[in-house]
Amino acid sequence: MRKILALASTFLAFSLVLSMFTVRTEASHSEPPVLEWERTYGGAADDKAYCVVQTSDGGYALVGATESFGVGKLDFWLVKTDANGNSVWNRTYGGAVDDDAYCVIQTSDGGYAVAGRTESYGSGDSDFWLVKTDSFGNLEWNRTFGQSFFNVATSVVQTNDGGYAIIGWSVSDVLDIDIYLVKTDAFGNMQWNKTYGGTDSDSACSIVQTSDGGYALTGTTRSFGAGDDDFWLVKTDVNGNLDWNKTYGTIDCDSASSMVHTNDGGFAMSGHTTSHDTKNVDFWLVKTDPLGNALWNKTYGGEGQETACSLVQTNDGGYVIAGGTISIDGVGSNFWLVKTDANGNMKWNQTYGRKGYDSGKCVVQTNDGGYAIAGFRTFLLAITAFLLIKLHTPLEAVLPFWTQWWFWAIVVLGITTSIFASTTVYYRKKMRTSKEPQVAPAKPGAEKKCKVCPNCGAKLPTDSAFCGKCGTSLE
Repeated sequence: MRKILALASTFLAFSLVLSMFTVRTEASHSEPPVLEWERTYGGAADDKAYCVVQTSDGGYALVGATESFGVGKLDFWLVKTDANGNSVWNRTYGGAVDDDAYCVIQTSDGGYAVAGRTESYGSGDSDFWLVKTDSFGNLEWNRTFGQSFFNVATSVVQTNDGGYAIIGWSVSDVLDIDIYLVKTDAFGNMQWNKTYGGTDSDSACSIVQTSDGGYALTGTTRSFGAGDDDFWLVKTDVNGNLDWNKTYGTIDCDSASSMVHTNDGGFAMSGHTTSHDTKNVDFWLVKTDPLGNALWNKTYGGEGQETACSLVQTNDGGYVIAGGTISIDGVGSNFWLVKTDANGNMKWNQTYGRKGYDSGKCVVQTNDGGYAIAGFRTFLLAITAFLLIKLHTPLEAVLPFWTQWWFWAIVVLGITTSIFASTTVYYRKKMRTSKEPQVAPAKPGAEKKCKVCPNCGAKLPTDSAFCGKCGTSLE
C-alpha cells in the first residue's frame, strides 16, 4: 500500500515539475523551413561543393572541387563535419591537373566513395575517377575508367553485392556523347560497362539500383524525344542490358538533373523546362509508374530563370526540389527550395542564402525532418567557397503546458491512482475490523461481588458457607 501511495505522489509531483515548462510545437507542413545555421569552407581560391550526404553519426560529408588546397589546379575535396556543421576533417585527392568530384556516398563499412572526373590519371583526356576512403577520409584505393576521349562521372551508388555502379557520359568524338555506365566489384575492379545513346548528345545525371537488381538511369537526350532536349529514363537489367527507355518533354529544351526511386516503385525526375514563347526556364517535376509511364508533371517558377539541381522524396511522400532562381527575389541567383505533396502540388517555396551570391547544388532531408543544402558562395573578387545550409521545421508560438494532452493525462492518472489508493486503504481496514470477535463492553457497576477467604485469600461466591480451597468456615 505504501508503494501505491508513493506512486501516486510521484505522478502528481511529475505533473507539477512539467508545469514549470512551456512547449514549442512544429508548425504545419505548409510552412517553409527556417534557417538553423550556415557554414562556409574554403581558402584563398575557388572551392565549389556539388554533393552532400548526412552521415551515420548525424554529421555531414560534402564533396566538390578545390583550387585552394591539394597539389593540382583542381582536386577532389572531401569535408566532414559534425551535426552542427563544424569541420571535423577534410581531405584532398588529385594530381597535377584538374580533378573534379561530383558525388559522394557513405559506404556500408562507414567509409566514403567519391566519383567524378580526372585529368591527372587514366588513359583519356578525362576519365571517370572512383575514390574509396575509410571513415576518416584516408585513401584506400582509387580506379579510373573511360573510353578513348573524354569521360565524366556524375553519380555513384553502392550495389547490393557490395560493388559500385557509376554513371556519367562519354565523348567518343565531337558530335557523339553517350551515357556511360560502369559496374565494379567491392574493390573497384571493373566487371562490365555499357553505353546508351543515339547519334546526338545523351548524358546521365542520376542512377539508382532497382528492386529487381537492375538499374534506372536518368539524363538528357538529344537523340530521342520530341524536342531539342528531353528527359530520358533508361531501365536496365542486373547486367546493364536495356529493358526499356522513355523520353519526356515538349518541343522545347527539357533538361533532367536528378531522379529518385519512389515509395510506390515508380520514379520521379526533376530538372528544368524552357518555354518556347517566353524563354522562361522553370523547375520541372515528372512522376512515372514502375514501367516509366508518365503519371503527371508539374512546373514551378516565375518570369525568369529557375534551374533545378537536386530532388528528394520526403518522409510524407511528397518531394523537395532544390536549385537556383533569379525570378523570386529578382536580384541575382539564390538557393530556391520547392516542397510539394505526393501529387506534385506545391505546398511552399522559399529562397535561402545571400541574394546573388549563392548557388544550391544538392539537398538531403535530415534525420530531424529538416533539410541540408550544399553548394557554394561567391565572395569579393569572385572567390567561391563550399556552402552548407541547415534548415529546420519552423516552430509555432510557445504554448502553455496545460494545453498539452500529456499534462492532463498525467493529472488524471495521478488523481485516479490517489483515489484508488485511498479506497483500497478504507476497505481493507473495514474488512479487518469485521473479522475480529465482538465483545460487549462491561456496564459500569456490573462487576460481581465476592467473599474473600480469611485463611487463604481465595475469592469465593457471596453465598459460600466455607472455602472450597482450604475448608475454612465463612459463617
